[in-house]
Amino acid sequence: MKKQNIKTLVYATIAGICLGGGVYFSILNTPSDKTFMETSVLTILKAINQDLAVDAPADLEITDVTLRKVYDPMPSFNYYKYLADITVSNNGGTLVNANVVIKGDNNQKSNFVRNTTKGFYLQKGGSYVIRDYEVLFDGDYNGGKINLTVEATDKPDTNLKNNSYAVNIFELPAKIKAIELSAINDDKSFVVNFDKSSAFDKYSLKMLTTRQYNFPEDTLKYAEVYGLGHVYGYYKTRISSDIAQSTSWQEINTFAKDKPAVKFTENSFEDADEHYLFIKSVNPENGYYVVSDIVKFPRYKEIVRNDFAKTLAEYTGTTSANDSVVFEDVNPEKPVTRGEVLKTVLDHYKTNVGNIGEASSFEDIQKENSIFPYAEALYGKDLADTFGHFFRPNLPATKDYLKFLIQHFEESSI
Repeated sequence: MKKQNIKTLVYATIAGICLGGGVYFSILNTPSDKTFMETSVLTILKAINQDLAVDAPADLEITDVTLRKVYDPMPSFNYYKYLADITVSNNGGTLVNANVVIKGDNNQKSNFVRNTTKGFYLQKGGSYVIRDYEVLFDGDYNGGKINLTVEATDKPDTNLKNNSYAVNIFELPAKIKAIELSAINDDKSFVVNFDKSSAFDKYSLKMLTTRQYNFPEDTLKYAEVYGLGHVYGYYKTRISSDIAQSTSWQEINTFAKDKPAVKFTENSFEDADEHYLFIKSVNPENGYYVVSDIVKFPRYKEIVRNDFAKTLAEYTGTTSANDSVVFEDVNPEKPVTRGEVLKTVLDHYKTNVGNIGEASSFEDIQKENSIFPYAEALYGKDLADTFGHFFRPNLPATKDYLKFLIQHFEESSI
């Protein structure tokens, strides 16, 4: 401290001499001499300010946080555990021998940070990385934000607004499980069903939708729902952190848990645009949330006989598939049935339909039906979850249904 006071006295004396000299030069010399003297004085004063900056208050800021997950939830400890590297910068004066604490909200630990024997030191303009700060996140949730804060408890900080940093956390799989479409109502709304046994059920459910995503086909799982005399195909796909936090999703409503029936437009399956949907539930106390996987609503497109051969060739990549197309009714505008499409695809891929049992796996197909062995071959491919107990062979087939059969049996034939 004595050395600092001596420095101050020396600088003040030099500045006084320079200022006195500046007055003398301003009287006796030319304007250019005066400018030179003013510049020299300002340079010295700037040096004084920089050298004495240690006495100026610090301004601590968390500029970056990286997380490394080290544990997943376990029955005995239902938390995700991470180790955080936290970068702290100082935008103010040098911080010397301070008591500095790093802490987080939602019951995170508070740790004292020391990088010298007497406390925490960080020069002005410098940065320091606090390593391996432990962060816990509740295993009942998919995502949320944890605010980490750095604080000098015994020193002033000129700006407390930049002391905190929000860390986004997102973990899979989706906690809202088994999302599906279970029915189509008379008003063309669809019923969304899901497992309601999770802990999130006490919070309100929100349905979010968008038209702006394009998922790779190999990530989509085909499913069906029956209603209003039609079988509608739809898809389910996994949600991800980027998708769940995208700003393209819009909330369309908060629906009742006992009857979650909604619709995008007058007929969601006949829109020109495809729709995507997932369910989210947020805990209002901490902002943590759970999500479901995503449902895709493709456009309902029946296949008529006139276009079936062309569509089949397009999806199989070969015109030889057309050799399997045989119709007793040659009306070109009549829709192709689901049974006819199934028989055509299985014949094309030479699927074995002879090794079948006596009882039908589908309640609406009897053994006397010509489609019976094909339906049993389909059921035997572990597709019961896709079609359920009713196949509805006489209803119109759609392009999505045809594409699903081709993709499935093409892989089986390789």
